[in-house]
Amino acid sequence: MLANALLCPDLRNASSHYRNVTFYIDTPLLVQLLGLEGDMKQRAACELFTLIRCMGGQIATFSHSRDELYGVISGAAAYLANPYGRGSIVYEARRRQTTKSDLLLLAESIGDKLRAANVNVEDTPKYVQDYQIDERIFEQVLDDEVSYYNPNAKLYDINSVRSIYVRRGTNSARRLETSGAVLVTSNSGFAKAAWEYGQQYESSKNVSSVITDFTLANMAWLKAPMEAPSVPTTRLLAFSYAALDPPIDLWSKYLKEIDRLKDGESITERDHLLLRSSPLVYRELMHMTLGEEDALTSETIIDTLERITAEIREDASDKLTVERRDHQDTRDALTRQVECNREIIAALYVRCRKKATRWARSISVAFTGLLALGLISSMFTGVPASVAIGGLVVLVVMTGLNLVWGETVRGVHDRLRRRLLDRLMRRESKIIGIDLTRDEIGTWRR
Repeated sequence: MLANALLCPDLRNASSHYRNVTFYIDTPLLVQLLGLEGDMKQRAACELFTLIRCMGGQIATFSHSRDELYGVISGAAAYLANPYGRGSIVYEARRRQTTKSDLLLLAESIGDKLRAANVNVEDTPKYVQDYQIDERIFEQVLDDEVSYYNPNAKLYDINSVRSIYVRRGTNSARRLETSGAVLVTSNSGFAKAAWEYGQQYESSKNVSSVITDFTLANMAWLKAPMEAPSVPTTRLLAFSYAALDPPIDLWSKYLKEIDRLKDGESITERDHLLLRSSPLVYRELMHMTLGEEDALTSETIIDTLERITAEIREDASDKLTVERRDHQDTRDALTRQVECNREIIAALYVRCRKKATRWARSISVAFTGLLALGLISSMFTGVPASVAIGGLVVLVVMTGLNLVWGETVRGVHDRLRRRLLDRLMRRESKIIGIDLTRDEIGTWRR
């Protein structure tokens, strides 16, 4: 990108916007946009789309690409727990410890995710005879450039190229800025096949129907470098992270080799499962081989197995240590909280007991006074009638309570104090947000 900035032709005569172009996003690039191949690739895709929008370009995808994306994510979810599952989505999900449910939920919310990313989903155009490509010839060109594990993916790619030709119609643009429509992909082999096939058509001899995201990022950044100055750095990081994963040919040879070792009983079934499905394998494999197929031998795989096993043991030991420390921290925090609650309850109890005692004493004094007036009114005359009647009532009540339950004035005072204390404690506990209950022996607890 930096070399092109020095060597490319003068851009002053070229249009600095993409207002007349709709960029249709291919499925692999949509996968990156959703973060299913790592954060750096997602960031690179987002920066590219933001730059294109700043230059007036429209971002869209065909409905069949959306359907393919749904199938790709659902398929990855189905094979996530299978040791024979492969693919960038599966590898990244294992690295992130993403669950099958997470992928299925993402698949069901594709429409919302694309809308949130401002990617418009357009209906795939119908077949138009005047703009129809020779799909059999294009399929042969694709087979020379791209290795498809899923035959349906090839059909989707052919449909995407056909749709671009329909969108362009009779447009024979000489520059991308006036092409009207172009498919953007992260698959360089697919883009190369579309370019080679397009040389047969006047409408795409100058501007291919498919370009890579790197090419588009390079062109857009050269037009408006200050709109997104970090684009070269982001692209470099994205490619660097991608280089840390084993190439597809190396990975295929690796899978065949571990299958041979298992059949020869050089490794156990458990070791075979670990070597196929552990996320640690990718890093260790690249560390041992540096991406070279010739460096992959049985000894390399055994060394990789030993390093992975040792790292898993160390990781398990570290996790156990951390878990024990966290458990002890939780217990200490619980103990501190219990002590804090006890102090709060004790202070609350003392305050409520003082208040209950004070109220009960006031009521008891008034009650005793009425009782005394009742006794006085029975022995002397001249006491006001209302006071005499109230005192006599209290006297009669207390006499009845004493005869039936043996209740005394002291007993009534103690019972009243306890009732007031209970009421005050419950009211105060609601205010401070602590649920308190009193046990059988009268102790208040949380």
